Amino acid sequence: FSSGEGTVRFTNSTVTSQANNSSTGSSGNIKIDALHGNILLTRSNVFNRAHVNGTLKDIQITAYDLHLRDGSAIGGDNKGAQIPGSTTITLDGHLILSEGSFINTGAFGSANSADLIIRSPTISITGKNSDGTNSGLYTSTVSSGDGGRLHLFTDNLQLIDGGILSSKSFVGSKGEIPSGHGGVVNVEGYRNPGTLITINGPGSGISTSTEGT
Repeated sequence: FSSGEGTVRFTNSTVTSQANNSSTGSSGNIKIDALHGNILLTRSNVFNRAHVNGTLKDIQITAYDLHLRDGSAIGGDNKGAQIPGSTTITLDGHLILSEGSFINTGAFGSANSADLIIRSPTISITGKNSDGTNSGLYTSTVSSGDGGRLHLFTDNLQLIDGGILSSKSFVGSKGEIPSGHGGVVNVEGYRNPGTLITINGPGSGISTSTEGT
């Protein structure tokens, strides 16, 4: 998807690229560009998934502002593909996640989770949805693969009223005991050497954690 000056809007929509269980091929790249405009997701999902023997390709998003609201999500799920892609977001303005929206990468097999790399002058992550899901940026593993790197380049990071950054290993819904490592959270300046970080409100924070072995 590409737009020059205007806004790209997804409402009650799903964009998915997937390599299925029986496939030995790759999922496709997902690329959304609004080079001089904005991208807005409302109750919408953008996901890339690859199963065993496939290759998980990249998600690349470029815009001025990117706003996810009302439980929207962007993610890459690696269910065993030995070559994980990355999710890369490059913005000139703001990344805003609100009302339980999140961006994540996950490992569900022996291969590693994709990396999540975000470049934005300001990142604002706020609130929860009605089910109690925190708005956030996540990398994780529930299996033997490692969680991916969560790497942010920003001058102003705001985690408000439940907004979180997290990289972890955890016991999955099927009771899997993870043996992979949780990933790394790294925050660096975008235009300046340092980053202003504001953490405020119940449940807000930056964390790494592990369950299992």
